[in-house]
Amino acid sequence: MMHTEFDITEGKILFLEGNNCKRGIKFAQAELKNPLRLLTTTVGIDSKKVRRLAVRSDVPVPKDKVAGMIRIARQKKVEAPVKMGQIIVADILKTGASIIASSTVEE
Repeated sequence: MMHTEFDITEGKILFLEGNNCKRGIKFAQAELKNPLRLLTTTVGIDSKKVRRLAVRSDVPVPKDKVAGMIRIARQKKVEAPVKMGQIIVADILKTGASIIASSTVEE
């Protein structure tokens, strides 16, 4: 198991040791200031084959908005057919991110 040590002062990473990735400090700094996540969940679908459709955000979204986005998405129900990449919820919570279908459902 790898052990990482770091020192944070006034919201800035001054020291980071134990990471194998050259982008570790940049990632850690971004994670401190504005943590982002790719949202994945499901929505209801009116289809003969499946009852839930896997969906995701088209871009990473602010971590503190994920729970609210999931609540909104889970209330949504779509009708088949649905194409992979089709927008299910546009500009969710005014973040500029859209919730899109992760797969195609023909009927």
